Amino acid sequence: MPNNPSENCRIRVIDTNDTGTYDISDADFTIGSGGGDWITVTDPNGGENWEVGTSHPITWNSSQGIDTVKIRFSTNGGSNWTTIVESTANDGSYSWTIPDTPSV
Repeated sequence: MPNNPSENCRIRVIDTNDTGTYDISDADFTIGSGGGDWITVTDPNGGENWEVGTSHPITWNSSQGIDTVKIRFSTNGGSNWTTIVESTANDGSYSWTIPDTPSV
């Protein structure tokens, strides 16, 4: 199990011979850190609709001992990631102006 704590985890099982045949967990489950460092995104956390050019805070909670964080976003459900900021203070908030890369 990776050390990637989250409250929004799902599992997908795919037929290796037919990638169109698969199933995904019906609901979220939690992976706890079991100790050590952890980060939990609190906003956005699902259901938001942010318009290009508007500014919104990205917020998170984390364990002590993490000095800086890298923030990335995905427009395709996590298959690919684009860096928002390479390194910023781990103060629990970052103001982000939404780029012109809309997704559905």
